[in-house]
Amino acid sequence: MRYLLFTWFLILPFSKVNAQIVNVESKRLQSDTTGWLGSIGTSFQLESSAVKVVNLEAEAQVEYKAPRSLYLFLANYKFLKGEGKTFQNSLFYHFRYNYKVDKLLRWEGFTQLQQNNIAGIKARFLLGTGPRFKLSGSKKLALFAATAARYEYEQELT
Repeated sequence: MRYLLFTWFLILPFSKVNAQIVNVESKRLQSDTTGWLGSIGTSFQLESSAVKVVNLEAEAQVEYKAPRSLYLFLANYKFLKGEGKTFQNSLFYHFRYNYKVDKLLRWEGFTQLQQNNIAGIKARFLLGTGPRFKLSGSKKLALFAATAARYEYEQELT
């Protein structure tokens, strides 16, 4: 296992790295118990004065933890329209499955769908999988290293 990690760290500096628009790692929920955890919310605002403004937001961050499996679902929708113009229309769905193989190795699979008119994304689709290695873990700090192969399809707004 150590040789695998050593090889990974040797290859990493020479690998092509793509930046994520959304940092999914920061959205992970921290819990040491099994079961459901998360939140779902929505807000709607309609204002009509000199200008009619419609604002809609919906968000979900839900995780289900079993002894060896972890399911994470993230969703976000934002819509803002005023003066007959759409200022924001964005959609984001992310689903991730994590399977604990042993104490040090987890296997992950994920899929993502995204639309964002502000970022110029008409449609973005991801599908990927790969290993996640636990380098150290305590009650206060857990350190992981991961790599994933992924398929990405993106259409830009014209």
